[in-house]
Amino acid sequence: MHSEERSIIMIRGEEALKKVYEGGEYRDYRYMVLIAPISRTYLLYGDILEEIRLSRELLVIPSSYDDVAIYVNMRREGYRICSRKVAYGDINIICLERGEKPWGWVSVDQGGSYRLIFSEDLDPIDIETLYRDLEILGYNSIYISYGIAQPPGIMIRRRISIRLNPFRDSIIKMITNRALYIEMEFLVNSTIYRASLTY
Repeated sequence: MHSEERSIIMIRGEEALKKVYEGGEYRDYRYMVLIAPISRTYLLYGDILEEIRLSRELLVIPSSYDDVAIYVNMRREGYRICSRKVAYGDINIICLERGEKPWGWVSVDQGGSYRLIFSEDLDPIDIETLYRDLEILGYNSIYISYGIAQPPGIMIRRRISIRLNPFRDSIIKMITNRALYIEMEFLVNSTIYRASLTY
């Protein structure tokens, strides 16, 4: 990758984790985000997760579908668990709790870097309010929803939105330089479906 590029890879699910771990095409991504629920993955593939944690900058996005003890244990072992707002490389990440009103405390980032907003299910009315009230952030703000009601895919309305589904393993690659490139892979019955966006 070009030195000016800012790149990040996001994964969800056991098959996605193994694919990224084994695949050479993913090795250039220094920043990795692991999207929960993660309880089963953590118990079955803890050795893979630990190897990844020691070789890359890894951030875990928590989920209310998991027992909180999972995140307590992971934090003790040195994993970085997202809470509220964190700077992750050149990308700002905001983790919302279920039902939280994001527009009440999200501020404009003057640095020009990309902002990823992770949230479990928001009510459709809340989503429309989010789009309207965060309009001043422009397309530097990407909303990533990972609740049980969300179908997988990439959407553009007034904002770029990446939708995940807990029943679909997903891999999302995001590269920014002068343009933004997003590629999403989601696995269904061993078949890989892809969606991509250049903006």
